[in-house]
Amino acid sequence: MLKIIGIIVILVIGFIVLSLWVFNRDVEARMKNRTELQSIEVQAHTIEGIEVTNSLFKDKAFTMVNIWATYCPSCIKELSNLQEIYEEEQIHNMGMLGIVLDVKDECHKDKEIDQVRKILKDNNVTFPNILADYDFRASISDKVFNIPTTVFVNSEGEVISEMIESAYTKEQYKQFIKQIVENECLFNIEKSNGNMRCGIDGKGCYKN
Repeated sequence: MLKIIGIIVILVIGFIVLSLWVFNRDVEARMKNRTELQSIEVQAHTIEGIEVTNSLFKDKAFTMVNIWATYCPSCIKELSNLQEIYEEEQIHNMGMLGIVLDVKDECHKDKEIDQVRKILKDNNVTFPNILADYDFRASISDKVFNIPTTVFVNSEGEVISEMIESAYTKEQYKQFIKQIVENECLFNIEKSNGNMRCGIDGKGCYKN
């Protein structure tokens, strides 16, 4: 009996390792052919059902856009930090927008919205969060492969930073914002911060 259990455990571990290897190979292949994210175009609804377009960016000097999903632990963990940043950076007229990637604007279910509401409430989030529609998901399909992914955009929705992939600390984000304020652009993001990130297809999470 113990021998059978041991074999099963080995098979399960082998399957997990193989799945992660295949997943990482797939991500690496897509990364080689990725195109640059030049702008954020939104025409969707908030979790309260309010329609949102790029006009959301108009009155802000720049906006921090965070793409996340309900199945991503690191995404959820950093929401409270993002809320604090949102409150503290009003002095620089910075906006904040969350885009929930795994709850579809066109065909969401009430229980999915309730889950998003609970996550946002638990983390005291007040900045707007929208549901990704088909056009948005299609527009990033060859550009964004991991979540959370964060970018900064100007008042026209044009990206003025490199993509920040995976969760970062509040202090790191504040340093990025300082660069934006001082230089109006953001470059040379440190890629290996050891944090967890997830694939946008929801198939796996892994460390940088």
